[in-house]
Amino acid sequence: MSWVVYPPAGNPVVLRSSGIDVASLFPAHHLVWLQSGTAALAWCLCQHRLRHPEVTQPEVLIPGYGCPDLVAAADYAGYTPRLVDLAESTSEYDAAALLAAVNENTLAILAVNFLGLAANVSAIRALLPEASSIAIIEDNAQWFPEPDRPATTEADYLTFSFGRGKAIGLLGGGLVAARAQPVPMDALASSTDKRWPIKARLYNALLHPALYGLVTRLPGLSLGQTRYHALEALQEMGPQPKRVLAANVECYQQFDTWREACFDEAFTNISAVQVPGLTTQGRHTANRGRLLRYPVLLANREQRDAALASLTQAGLGATAMYRHALPDIAGLEGRFERSLVPNARQFADRLVTLPVHSGITRPVIERIVNTLSRALE
Repeated sequence: MSWVVYPPAGNPVVLRSSGIDVASLFPAHHLVWLQSGTAALAWCLCQHRLRHPEVTQPEVLIPGYGCPDLVAAADYAGYTPRLVDLAESTSEYDAAALLAAVNENTLAILAVNFLGLAANVSAIRALLPEASSIAIIEDNAQWFPEPDRPATTEADYLTFSFGRGKAIGLLGGGLVAARAQPVPMDALASSTDKRWPIKARLYNALLHPALYGLVTRLPGLSLGQTRYHALEALQEMGPQPKRVLAANVECYQQFDTWREACFDEAFTNISAVQVPGLTTQGRHTANRGRLLRYPVLLANREQRDAALASLTQAGLGATAMYRHALPDIAGLEGRFERSLVPNARQFADRLVTLPVHSGITRPVIERIVNTLSRALE
């Protein structure tokens, strides 16, 4: 394996303040700041349960492929999570499966923006009765509003994450944008982490491929490992990341997506590669915004694993993302019926993500494309 390893995601944390008014990005919404995106999701679920005490055994519908933190948020809020399969070769719900999963206990549906590929909230809403008490929670942990793609107003709640490697990574923090005035709800007060500036500078340094390559070789770190972790409490977002959020939003909104365009062009010429969110003519689909990582689907798990091995050996920042559908994630074994989400499991088997962060140059993109092409020959 190369000693130089590119991180799969993550832009440097900007350690200055800015005059941008972040609240102006969410007109007609009430903002709640929490310690993580998982906490933000849990807050929304708790909030909606308070509004509907008549539902004594609430359930929340969750896509069969996604971060196990979706389940952790449901567990904390006292919901039973029910997995719904994806439409074939997409990160979107299968409409028929979603409709079949709705019952009298369904109190929320998580509409997940996957890597910048937004869920079709309007289509989900259209499946529900007009007077439904079901909340649609738009999980944007992997995306943030862009100048030409503002936050939507179709969902009841929007959530965002500012953890490591996110669209705006501040090493922690989460945001809820709620359409309705929130019901008063307790959360632990924020605490000041005096070491946060040091952690942020260290994180910025570790984004350098040489240092990141060194860290990936340290034993016991398990970088990129996906497993279930329970959420213990809700806490307000810390003051240090919140203080520099506006400056990081400013950098995010000025970021040029030319890296994505390079991959778009390259993969229109490689028939073995399928790109979710891209039409066969190479044009963006309506649900695609700025990507956190560039997703490609290969023919099957064997082909994906071979391509991923070549890219990893070259240190080119490719990953299999979560690698498994939710029923197969470590810590969730036995909780869900594996056979109910075949498309989600196939999506997990075929997916490779490629880096598009600020540390990726044109020569690196050329190496990624050439390495992937050779692996598919």
